[in-house]
Amino acid sequence: MGFPRALKAHAANKLDEAEIEYRRAYGQGQVNEIFFQNFVALLKQQGKIDESRKFCEEGIRRYPRHAGILRNYANLLRHEQPSYAIELYLLAIRVGLESEDKSLANNLDDLINLLRSQGLDSWALALIKSEFLHRPPSVLMLMNLLLIMDASDADSGVKQVVIDSVNHYLQTAPLLDAVTIDFSLATHYLTQLEHRHALSYFESAFNRIENASLIPQSDKDKFQELVDSNSWNFSCACLALQDFKRGWKLFEHGLRTPADGQQRWQRALIKPFNATELPLWRGENDPSQRLLLLEEQAVGDAMMFITLVPRLLDETRHLGLYLSPRLVSIYQRSFADEIEQNLVSIYTKDDLFSGRLVANQFDRQIPLGSICQHRFLRVKDYAPRVPVLIADECQADQFRNEYLAVNQTPKRLVGVSWRGGGRGKRIKQKSLAVDVFAELMLKHPNIRFIDLQYGNTTDQIKHWQKQGIDIVHDSRVNPLKNMDLWLSQVKACDAVISVANTTIHGAGGLNVPTQCLLSSYSDWRWFVDPSVKRSYWYSSVGIARQSRTHRSTWQHAFQQVSVWLSNGCPIPTGERE
Repeated sequence: MGFPRALKAHAANKLDEAEIEYRRAYGQGQVNEIFFQNFVALLKQQGKIDESRKFCEEGIRRYPRHAGILRNYANLLRHEQPSYAIELYLLAIRVGLESEDKSLANNLDDLINLLRSQGLDSWALALIKSEFLHRPPSVLMLMNLLLIMDASDADSGVKQVVIDSVNHYLQTAPLLDAVTIDFSLATHYLTQLEHRHALSYFESAFNRIENASLIPQSDKDKFQELVDSNSWNFSCACLALQDFKRGWKLFEHGLRTPADGQQRWQRALIKPFNATELPLWRGENDPSQRLLLLEEQAVGDAMMFITLVPRLLDETRHLGLYLSPRLVSIYQRSFADEIEQNLVSIYTKDDLFSGRLVANQFDRQIPLGSICQHRFLRVKDYAPRVPVLIADECQADQFRNEYLAVNQTPKRLVGVSWRGGGRGKRIKQKSLAVDVFAELMLKHPNIRFIDLQYGNTTDQIKHWQKQGIDIVHDSRVNPLKNMDLWLSQVKACDAVISVANTTIHGAGGLNVPTQCLLSSYSDWRWFVDPSVKRSYWYSSVGIARQSRTHRSTWQHAFQQVSVWLSNGCPIPTGERE
């Protein structure tokens, strides 16, 4: 009989055999609540998400009040449909309360975790407080409590009580719980910008796994998921501390670490060919090789990594760049000489569909961010060509002449961008308050500022103009529609002031004198050492740092930028490492 055999094979972690027996049981009509709960979980584990969802929906139609099936469906939907997943968790909890289901605690933990990830901290915190009254805190509950407190302005004494509780549990925790705790504490200290303390917990977690005498087969997927997601965080910490050797190696985990939103993965990319069609480049030194580089993450990241391409030209016969259409005209111009010499070619997905790009044109492929681990382990390896971008000079001159002709008083043109990218809280952390930024511009009436900010800024610019700020908004320029035109606008400026967003990649790539107003919440693209005064990616980009001790304070950074403006906006100098 299929169903008993399926359960036996599943319990022994013989997943392929179990899947065959589950399908046989389904064909024989041997289905019940446990069949759907287990088969759905197995299909998800096998990566057959669509089929898992189909069986889950059938299971709910047949058994609409089975907590296990409801929870499995919520787990499937938590990233794509979080609101519906919350509803399913709540129903599973209600069913569990009525039947005294032993999985009730797991449903609560999953719901709390989802609420926190969606920014619904108050609701999650209320559930945690309620649960503390009824049962000892689980590891996941303690971790979520810590993360919620990190995201809020909780009293440091209260946080320390939670940390002490977590560390106390750590002393006797089973291996999986101990690793989870280590990783969570590492993430906590990263949130607090205590990178070295975070590294100690990352290292503790990996040491526990490496030294484990035996990891049960049933737990291996859980450990792998922990390793992937936390290796990405570990990588970010190492890179911020200039540990390139370890950081770039761990950076590979970003290719399979989930991210919130449509991007899905921390390092999202489109691979035109699988590894069977075109093998991955693993750093082989072969001057005759033809290498295809794949754009990844956001457009600014692609621009940042492409700054390294000139170094690879010295050791390849041909380099292909697989890019989004927004970047094609920019790099066709910037690599025009190399394209003419047949050293570089540029492709988009349209070339793949039309047959202009085929696998046998290249010997190997690699995501752009993966090249760093093979060739770029020292700061002096970065920015091998300056400038690396070439704008449309005629269009840049036209912009410049128009902007200077607004009135007859000669002025310096300084491009500005004040809002960071990303999602949710990250946007606020990377952005400047517009009234505070206005104070900086008002101190320099001899400068005409040029709006380089992405998105709709019309109302903000009008407000600043009413305040007496000399700032130009050019409605013809929309970088989301025509990035090449925007790059010419950047080139028209004598200098640029921006938060850490795509504007930095445009200005830095053009070698325009730039000051980056760097938030204390800066990411892996920047070093945390306050003695570092310039970007290691772009030698023309200086760093004006927000206070790390008083994170709402930009006073010193603005003073630094103001002096720079008064001195004529020279190319920044100072340490890059």
